Amino acid sequence: MASAVVSDNFETSTGAIPSLGGSSVTHRLCSAWVNFDGSLASASMIKSQFNVSSISDLGTGKYWINFLSAMPSANYAVTSGVFDGTTGQSLGTGHATSNNKDTTRAYCEINGTLNFSTNYDATDISIVVFSN
Repeated sequence: MASAVVSDNFETSTGAIPSLGGSSVTHRLCSAWVNFDGSLASASMIKSQFNVSSISDLGTGKYWINFLSAMPSANYAVTSGVFDGTTGQSLGTGHATSNNKDTTRAYCEINGTLNFSTNYDATDISIVVFSN
C-alpha cells in the first residue's frame, strides 16, 4: 500500500530544516532554476523560474542569470538543457563558466551549431543551480 505525506510546510518541531540521511534538505533541492527564451528581449524572456529575479542579455547566447536570493557561496553547480523551437534542434547543454560565478548571479553561454563553437539565442533554455 502506497502512502504520501502532504504538507504546506516541511520543518522540524523547532522550525529548522529537517535532516534526510544526514544531509539537510536544502542540499538536495535546487537553489534556483529558470526556463527562458533567449531570442526575446531580457524583460520578457523568462517563461518560468524559482529564485531568479531577471536575466541580463549580454549578446548572442550570453546571459547573466540573476538570483532573487543570493547563494551562500560561489561554489555552486549549474546544469542546463537547450532546445531551439524555430529549428527543432536539440542543442544539448550550455555551460556556466566557473570564473564568472558569484553569489548573486551565474554566467551562461549557449552554443548552437553542430560543432558547438558558435553562440546561439535558443528559444528554450533551462538552467538549474544547486548550492551548499
